Amino acid sequence: MKPILYLLTIFQLSLANASTLRVGLESITPNVGGYQIDDKGENELFSFNPGLRIETKASFFSITTHLGASLFLPTTSEDSLYDITYLKIDGRYRFFSKDRIQLFLGLGLYSKIISGSGENLTLQNGNSTSNFFGPSQTRFNYFFTPEFATRFFFSTKLASTLSVSAQDLFEKDRMSWNYLIDVTWRIF
Repeated sequence: MKPILYLLTIFQLSLANASTLRVGLESITPNVGGYQIDDKGENELFSFNPGLRIETKASFFSITTHLGASLFLPTTSEDSLYDITYLKIDGRYRFFSKDRIQLFLGLGLYSKIISGSGENLTLQNGNSTSNFFGPSQTRFNYFFTPEFATRFFFSTKLASTLSVSAQDLFEKDRMSWNYLIDVTWRIF
């Protein structure tokens, strides 16, 4: 939890030096293609997990960075054993800008918060049954991911950003993709 508090403090300090402030709504699709969604073997390619987004642009050591924070609403597992909440803090560097399009490279720190009441669920497993246990305590998982983002401006105030990140980038068997889409409004 301490790393997130440190990053939130840095984010708050950057707001004091901000040249812009954007707020909006965002949705995350974690582990694209990693979850089976039906008995035909189809994978989940989009899930609507809404959240709030705040972003600022500030200069550190003559380098302009875009710092953002997102808090997503909790989602309940299909078996109702646990809830998952995502918290994301990111830093991005804009390397291309032309007309209404901007491209960014960055790094995101995700916190996946898993909470449950410790209940168990008994399910049919072939000719017998098996017990599945939910977490009885809140667990925090942290992971950094490289990110690529593209932003499209509808007007000088309204924009939408599509971000793609790779989790476990160097572990072929565990690597997964996440993507996020947001709509933000420029306050100043």
